[in-house]
Amino acid sequence: MIIIIIKLVNKLLQIILPHHLVSYFSHFVANIEVPFIKNSLNFIFKTFFRINLKESVISNYKEFSSLNDMFIRKIRMINDNLIVLQSKIVLSPVNGMFIGQGQITKKFFFLVKHYKFTLNELLGIRESALYNVFQFYAIIYLAPHDYHRVHMPLHGQLKKMAYVPGMLYSVNKYSFNNVHNLYSKNERIVCYFDNKDTNFIIVLVGAMAVGSIETTWHGIITPPHFDRSFSISYDRKCMNIFLNQCEEIGMFKFGSTVIMFFKNHIIFNKDCINKKIHVGTPLGRFF
Repeated sequence: MIIIIIKLVNKLLQIILPHHLVSYFSHFVANIEVPFIKNSLNFIFKTFFRINLKESVISNYKEFSSLNDMFIRKIRMINDNLIVLQSKIVLSPVNGMFIGQGQITKKFFFLVKHYKFTLNELLGIRESALYNVFQFYAIIYLAPHDYHRVHMPLHGQLKKMAYVPGMLYSVNKYSFNNVHNLYSKNERIVCYFDNKDTNFIIVLVGAMAVGSIETTWHGIITPPHFDRSFSISYDRKCMNIFLNQCEEIGMFKFGSTVIMFFKNHIIFNKDCINKKIHVGTPLGRFF
């Protein structure tokens, strides 16, 4: 009975709350640097979400300049370069829950048996042959307590970045089960990469209370939250952006979801599926 009530309340909140206004407010509050206020916020969030600061470069919550500064904290594994780079191994780009993986068939990719999304809708494009090119996918959910920086799963040349406008529904399991086509409805950033071995896409999906999404090459993209989509192409002659495997590409300033699409056939690591993973965890090998 309690679970049913929680689901109903969550669904109601998703409908009535002004998503973008909540995001703007979250962005404002999370950037407050007044010592008493930000220390109180940091302590409350650290305690409520059980944020583990032992792996953080800064371990004292009072030393962060703001709540956002704590959310986008750097961790020792990245700072100390403890990750083994491998060219044909797909590494996890984030800390989070590996909630979905598989092969795209008939223009759909499947997260669970009865939930399906079209690749075109998710990427915010019209009909194309992309579903014939990108045939494997992986989905990782970032909870509020997770490390919020995003890294490269493979080395690659940035070809294009696209902004797709949308709502900002929460991306937790209750929302996923109650909001049809959740990932295709939320605001998102789509990054296209290629290298000599494969092509791949990284999608940063926005969510309620995600105050900001930014990339290392563009800076802050949201806020503001735009009404129309736009894209930027990166030519090697004018703006050559090559990123090494595990190099940082951007960040969420709260929890959200990262979705990846790959051209090559991938055999995923079964030990990682539906498990908590960390940046640099080998997710699978492509051929």
